[in-house]
Amino acid sequence: MLAVAALIVVGGSGGAILYGDDIISWIKGEPDYELIEFDSEQARVYAQSLVDMGHPEWEGRLSGTVEEKNAAEAIKFNFSSMGIPATLEEFDVPMFVIGNDPALSMCTPGDIGSIIGGPTPCTITDVNRDIVEFTHREDYVIQGYSGSSFIRYVDDITVVDLGTGNESADWASAANGVGLVWLEPETEGNTALFQRGADNDLAGLITINDKQNCDELVADDCVPYFKSVGISSIEPIPEDLGFIMVSRSVGQAIVDEVINGDARLQFITDVNNQGTATIYVPCGIIEGQGESLIIFGAHHDTVYNGQGAVDDTSGVATVQEIARQFGLLESQLGAPKHTLYFCTWGGEEEGLWGSTEWVDKHQAMLAEN
Repeated sequence: MLAVAALIVVGGSGGAILYGDDIISWIKGEPDYELIEFDSEQARVYAQSLVDMGHPEWEGRLSGTVEEKNAAEAIKFNFSSMGIPATLEEFDVPMFVIGNDPALSMCTPGDIGSIIGGPTPCTITDVNRDIVEFTHREDYVIQGYSGSSFIRYVDDITVVDLGTGNESADWASAANGVGLVWLEPETEGNTALFQRGADNDLAGLITINDKQNCDELVADDCVPYFKSVGISSIEPIPEDLGFIMVSRSVGQAIVDEVINGDARLQFITDVNNQGTATIYVPCGIIEGQGESLIIFGAHHDTVYNGQGAVDDTSGVATVQEIARQFGLLESQLGAPKHTLYFCTWGGEEEGLWGSTEWVDKHQAMLAEN
């Protein structure tokens, strides 16, 4: 059996390095070593190839999609091209699947629609209605394991501002309606909010980003981002509760025009959160002289709505370049002291599925002698 000497996780967002005893001694002492080379241009090539494999419209490599599969296969191919033996393992895990494009908009009925016997407000015959369309991925982002919602203007659905959405908020007042929750430092995570929405029979849940990246990406605004839900804590997962995050400016517009005005909300998501998907874990392996191993890891999947430049495209590119350099060293100096694994995980964004499943499968190999 092999004993794990170290696990090195490479990532620009939430990454960490866990050191084994040998690595700590090496850091604290005066080791006899030479730094390996690192070709930043080659790492850039690896990163760009991953970006190029993203969704043609949304740019991401969502777990369980053809984009994630293509990325995993390309990484395995790169390891093999370096002369490093490589594996590609598959795991079936719970996963949500996004169908048709979502839609979010507001409509203020025209004067004609208010006339007795006139057209239904905000329908095509309400000729002087005013519609504001919000842009997917810029103004709003689907949240992980959202259900499906089909809320139209004609429904004239109730929208309730729930503040930060804590336990004392009046969630029941949003039953069969849409709840708005402002993301502040004290706001709980997506899992708790989604559970409260389900428990109170909400038709839709919208979080408003008011705490992260504010004024950094867009002046005077906070850009929405993807976060998942811990589905192991929710049983059953609600199928008909759409869940999105909007920017601060969009959230304020909904408050002003829908809650405090005459506008109506249209909120449509097409997400199947009840299925399974296949995720992938490629590993390049350099066999060592002893019975211990070092694992270098990063995740090759991304959020669905972006390239994941620092989370974790850059980390995966780094792992591949480190593997290439160690492969060159092996050809020059022979087998290293430790066995080296270079692995990238799928399913990270939705619940650390890839690394968890891989470790579960290889527990015997990873256990200490």
